[in-house]
Amino acid sequence: MKKYNADMEPLFKGTGVFLGRTIEYEILARNLIRGRTWNCEDVLTIMNVEEKVRTACDNLKLILELMDSFGGEEVIEISTEIINGET
Repeated sequence: MKKYNADMEPLFKGTGVFLGRTIEYEILARNLIRGRTWNCEDVLTIMNVEEKVRTACDNLKLILELMDSFGGEEVIEISTEIINGET
């Protein structure tokens, strides 16, 4: 995580109702690593937040697997036909 400065990587963005207000929120990688607290008014909101946190955990796992595959620089050649929309 430190090597790629990924602790600020957004894993999930959404909206939710917290304390009677609709707000936008995001779950960052560091929230899952260091912990984060949400105050919720009811069980349905808690279930919704739990679902979002589980999605963020799945996304973190994918990002970690992707970062693990980084080994160096990879150059991919793109032809001018593709860039110009020609085939």
